[in-house]
Amino acid sequence: MILNPDKCSYLVLGNKKQVIQSLHFENFILPNVSEEKILGITFDNKLRFDSHIKVICKKANQKLSALSRISCYMHQKQRKLIINSFIKSQFNYCPLIWLFCSRKANNKIDNIQERSLRLLCNDYESSFIELLSLNKEITTHQQCLQLLCTEAFKVINNVTTEIMKEIFPIRINQHELRTNNAFVCANPRTKGYGLNSICYRANQIWTTVPKEYQNSTSLSIFKTKIKIWKADKCLCSICQIYIANVGYTIL
Repeated sequence: MILNPDKCSYLVLGNKKQVIQSLHFENFILPNVSEEKILGITFDNKLRFDSHIKVICKKANQKLSALSRISCYMHQKQRKLIINSFIKSQFNYCPLIWLFCSRKANNKIDNIQERSLRLLCNDYESSFIELLSLNKEITTHQQCLQLLCTEAFKVINNVTTEIMKEIFPIRINQHELRTNNAFVCANPRTKGYGLNSICYRANQIWTTVPKEYQNSTSLSIFKTKIKIWKADKCLCSICQIYIANVGYTIL
């Protein structure tokens, strides 16, 4: 493939002290950008994905506002179909990439889900938790955690692509370990680039999945079971709960 220098740029990830002053390609000086869109995902130089989530939330909000103007002429079943097809679908594209985003970005996603449930049920008094329970739903983040566990199951049972096996390298234990980690991952050095990597979090979350689910005989059976499971013991910053005079913690 022949690259077009006019359409090329470079993005530097990591420590600010390691910024490249200039990058040349075929007598062209490539511009240094702070974020770039690749295959529908906006990557930023801090891997926070705030810009990407801002864009998809804006699209979802626009469609939700349009639906709110005509929802009074629809049955609840019709509203639910449109919400699932045009609003929730905004968060179904490559969610594992931006899964462990900032708490602020995740709150935007939760706000859209809450507005959708209020519009669906015509209920503007119940809390977000009550609306989720009433509709037998879980948060978008919890759905993504279920997807992460599904990918882990596919890798462990060798029913996935080679690239996913590279992302989640399986640990081959010579003897029984107390940690019982399923995947090989480097010790995290930072919160942003280590603790929030999907490989590191997959190790933690997979150990909380019931053994009955882990030992499912097929992928379809595992998907059926994991849909009724909730990752209550996830240690990521999004799942932590704020307690006054204590801070964010896991109950």
